[in-house]
Amino acid sequence: MKLRSKYLVVVLLALGLGGAAWVGRRPVRHIANVPGTPSDNTVRRVFEPNDVQAWRAAFHARMKSARYAQLRSAWSAADAMAEPNERTAAMEELAASVPDAEIESVLAVLSATELSSEFGALLARRWAEMDPAAAADWVARLSEGTARRELASQVMVAWAKTDVAAAAEWLRRQPESPTRHAAQLSLGYEAARTGPVEALKITQEISPGRERDNLIAHSVREWAASDPMAAAKWVGQSVKGKLRDELIGAIASTVAEQNGPVAADLVANGLRSGEGQNRAAVAVVQRWAQVDALGAAGWVEQFPSGALKDAAVENLIKLWTDRDEQQAVQWLSGLTDGAMRDQSVRAYADTIVFREPAAAVQWASTIRDERLREKEIEATARKWLASDFAAARRWLAQASIPVETRGRLEQVTP
Repeated sequence: MKLRSKYLVVVLLALGLGGAAWVGRRPVRHIANVPGTPSDNTVRRVFEPNDVQAWRAAFHARMKSARYAQLRSAWSAADAMAEPNERTAAMEELAASVPDAEIESVLAVLSATELSSEFGALLARRWAEMDPAAAADWVARLSEGTARRELASQVMVAWAKTDVAAAAEWLRRQPESPTRHAAQLSLGYEAARTGPVEALKITQEISPGRERDNLIAHSVREWAASDPMAAAKWVGQSVKGKLRDELIGAIASTVAEQNGPVAADLVANGLRSGEGQNRAAVAVVQRWAQVDALGAAGWVEQFPSGALKDAAVENLIKLWTDRDEQQAVQWLSGLTDGAMRDQSVRAYADTIVFREPAAAVQWASTIRDERLREKEIEATARKWLASDFAAARRWLAQASIPVETRGRLEQVTP
């Protein structure tokens, strides 16, 4: 009977240390489901009573070692998959096979490469969803490196969903390091999804730099989607320099479709004169014109003459013509400002030249500034010659245009 019991132990050990972890190329749902250990009665038939506890401890250690070996083998097979979607699916299934209670012990035996993989990230996030502080403390004890930074980021993403303030407080207690910096960014981006104001508080504790500026910009845009004026006020009080102008411009562009006059005021009074203000003004016109072209046109008419007004007019007319050409033409016909009218007519001719070239040339000929008129007629005629050479040559034969312009156009060949 003792002999048979000894064989039973050997068989159980063999079963525990064996067992395929993979079916085909995909991991099974519960990898290495090790059979239960022998009962105390069975063990006592083979070993002295005083050795039972020691044997059971050694048995569990060997079984755990075998399980980890199988997990690592499965990880290697998944990591070798060439197709990204298959690789991700395999890593997800492998991570799902690890019971919640074993996540910490599995992470503890993984290499830096394994920790940095999707497998390590998935386990770290699961742990953080259950006990974020414990997961964060464990990650903090790792050596500085890619794995530590990536796992810390995963922990922060999970923690942000339940308690941003607690996660931020934990980070404040950590010494400055690349991991802390990466974790702050991850926490900020995740917080911005539902609480952009909280995210902006986090940015105040991040070292200045491009990554911090990008997080500020992202959070402000998220905030502006629900409360643009509050976001603009915060930017005006808390951000300086080029980034401030970029953010005010972005907010104004966002507001323009809902409230063009407010957007116009942000650009006119919230930005410094210069390229940043000019870009923001054009962006507002583009957005505003899509819902209220007449309102946008009234604002553009107030611009001083120059490159900004010309660019704004061009964008306004092109968008307006696409949206409501009849209304755009009616507005054009009522303009009295010579320079404003000329630029608007030029933009309109450029917009319709490929579908109505004869009309485009006719509109170009009404430009009052002689130099601009001749330039626009020639440019429009060249486009007409390129799209319908015969019809354009018939027009050219009877057109009343300067001799020099005619000579250049007659040299154009099909």
